[in-house]
Amino acid sequence: HLVERLAGRYDPVARAIPADAPVAARFDLLALANERTDKLLAAFSDMPGAEDAGSVDEVISRLDESLNKELGLTFTDDIKPWLGQYAGLAITEVPLPGTNEGRVPGGRAAGLAIESDPLGVKFALVVETRDQAKSDAFVKKLVDGAEKDSGKPATTTSYEGVTLYALESKSGEMLVVVTRSGDVVVLGNDVKAVQKVIDTQAGRAAPLAD
Repeated sequence: HLVERLAGRYDPVARAIPADAPVAARFDLLALANERTDKLLAAFSDMPGAEDAGSVDEVISRLDESLNKELGLTFTDDIKPWLGQYAGLAITEVPLPGTNEGRVPGGRAAGLAIESDPLGVKFALVVETRDQAKSDAFVKKLVDGAEKDSGKPATTTSYEGVTLYALESKSGEMLVVVTRSGDVVVLGNDVKAVQKVIDTQAGRAAPLAD
């Protein structure tokens, strides 16, 4: 992928988001580093009832503090070193209004009998990694921190050679599934949603972009 990267055409996120997802979005994270972001935050801070958002550095500082308190990691030290250019969101399942369709416990595929989302919306967040070793270290640290915070061990499964970690919340009402597959880190609230991303990466499902 080196030539594609140099040409600015390599996008592992678009190649991992399933084309048949009811809702899909892709973001260029480099936009967060430009000066327009500060202006956008300032604009939102002027809205009635909104807190002063502050600069990007201040937002990241608050994020670091929150993540460190809850999970023992920070954006600056544990995410930024591997974070790539692109990120995306795939909502893989949306129940029809007035029905229970899609409200299948997201943890059941991992041996967890919990409802990961009471509204039935299943999603996967896909983030490009430019350093697989560092993103693997992040995943391990996230799993360790979540286990310590909830007091519950992660459920580890393997899907098509990729290790998935299912993390149950302290209350037992929420599920987070995390993995690193190829050049992306995937976090979702449903095992099948994460598996669909892996299938799309491998060519077993059509991607958002070739």
